[in-house]
Amino acid sequence: MTHEKPDPGFALFQSATEEALDCLSRKLAADTHVHTARKAIKRARAGLRLMRPTLPPSVFDRENRTLRDAGACLSPFRDAQARVDAAALVEGKIGDAKTVRAGLAILRQALNARLIQARKSLASTDVRMQSASLIRQSRKRLEDSQRTARKATSVRALRKIYRKARKTFALTRDATTPANLHELRKQCKYLHGAADALRAAGMRHLGRVIVRTRDIVDWLGDDHDLVVLTGEIRKTRINGVASSALLEAVANLRKDLERKALDRAEPLLRKSPKRFAARLV
Repeated sequence: MTHEKPDPGFALFQSATEEALDCLSRKLAADTHVHTARKAIKRARAGLRLMRPTLPPSVFDRENRTLRDAGACLSPFRDAQARVDAAALVEGKIGDAKTVRAGLAILRQALNARLIQARKSLASTDVRMQSASLIRQSRKRLEDSQRTARKATSVRALRKIYRKARKTFALTRDATTPANLHELRKQCKYLHGAADALRAAGMRHLGRVIVRTRDIVDWLGDDHDLVVLTGEIRKTRINGVASSALLEAVANLRKDLERKALDRAEPLLRKSPKRFAARLV
C-alpha cells in the first residue's frame, strides 16, 4: 500500500501563482500588490523545488527560469521602493546633525523621483502583463504534472533545499560578501517556503525552521537594500561630511543585521542534511 498524498510542492506552486496573477490583474495595482506578487513568485519557485524529484531536470530548469523572469519584470519597481525603505532605516541612526539630515533629504528626494518613475512604468500594465503571461505559461505546462507525492519524496526534496542553504551558509560565514549574503537570503527563502508548505500538509517538526528562516530572510533583505543604498549615496551629490556620516551609519546597520542573521543561521544550518531530515521521516 502506498502512502501518496497531494503533492505539497504542486499545491504551493498553484496557490502562489494564483495569488501573483490576482495581484497583477488589478487595474490600479498598488505598491502592496506588486510586492505581494513578487513574494508569491518566490513561493512558487520554492514549490518547484519541492516538486523537483518528480520533474525531469529540463522541466525544472525551464519553469524555474520562467518564474525568475516573471519576477524580474517587477524588479525595477521593487528596487526603487527598497531604496526608499532603506533610507528610512538609516534615518534613525544618523543623530541630529543638521548637515547629515540635509544630506539624507537630498538623497531621499532623488530616490522618491525614481520610485515615481517606476510606478508610472508599472501603471502602463505592459510590465505586469508580461510577468503574468510568463506565469500563465508555466501553470499551463505544469497542469498535468505529478500531483501526488510520498512523504519520503517531499522529505528528500526538502533535504536538498536544506543542503543548498547549508552550503551557502558555510561560504557566507567564511566570506561575508554582499553576493554571498544575498545568496544565503535566497536559499533561506526557498527553505522557508518549502517548510511552510510541508507543515501545512501535516509534516511535523518544522516550526523552528520556519521561524528562523523568516528572521534570516528579513534581516538579510534589509542588508541587501542597504548595500544598494550605499551605491546611491556615492552617486548622489551630497556634502562630503554628510555623505561620510551616511555611509558610516549604513555600514554600522549592516554589521548589526549580518551578525543577527548569521547567529540565527548557525543553529539551524549546522546539522548535516541527513540529521536534519531524520526527524521528519
